[in-house]
Amino acid sequence: AIQILSIHTVLSQSQNNAFLFHKCSDIEGSFTSKSPYESNLNNLFPQLSYKVPSTGFATSSAGITPDNVNGLALCRGDASSSDCSSCLATAIPEIRQRCPSNKAGIIWYDNCLVKYSSTNFFGKIDFENRFYLYNVNNVSDPSTFNTQTKALLTKLTKKATTGDNQKLFATGEKNIGKKKLYGLVQCTRDLKSEACKACL
Repeated sequence: AIQILSIHTVLSQSQNNAFLFHKCSDIEGSFTSKSPYESNLNNLFPQLSYKVPSTGFATSSAGITPDNVNGLALCRGDASSSDCSSCLATAIPEIRQRCPSNKAGIIWYDNCLVKYSSTNFFGKIDFENRFYLYNVNNVSDPSTFNTQTKALLTKLTKKATTGDNQKLFATGEKNIGKKKLYGLVQCTRDLKSEACKACL
C-alpha cells in the first residue's frame, strides 16, 4: 500500500519518471548468469510491460520450481497509459541493473513500482519492503497538521476500499490554514479491499 502526502506543488510532467527508492533482497539468494532463473526473469518483464499499461496493474509468473519467478507491476492510479509505459520502460532495466543477481527486488518511481521474487507474494501485504519520504520543511502547527492529515488519509482509505473502486486508489486535498495538503493512497490490486484497508 502506498500513502503519499504533499504540502508543496504537484510534480511537473518532466518528473514523471523520478526515481524514489529500490531494495534488493538477499534473503532469497542469488542467481547466476545464463541460469534458468535469469531466463525466467527475462521472460517475466516483457509480460508485465505488455499487460500493465492498459489497466495500470498486472501480476505474472514464469518458470517452474525451483527456478520460478513471480512479478508485479503497478502504475499510479492517475497515471496515463503513456506515462505508465514510460515509467515501466525506465524501471525494469533499472531494477535489473541495481539488483543484477538478486532473486528478489523492488523499485519505486513516482508513477510506478516493479517487484519480483522467487516466492509467491500475490495477495499478501508486503511488510518487508518500505521506505519513507520526508519534507524537510516544518509545519507551524504540528498538532493541527497531524489531526488533519489523519482525517484526510482516513477519508481516502475509505474512498479507495469501498464501493466499486477497483483501482484501490484515491486522491484528495484539504485546506490547512492558507496551505493545502494533498494526499494519495493506493494498494496493489492483488489485495482484497479489506487487506488494503488494513494495510493503509
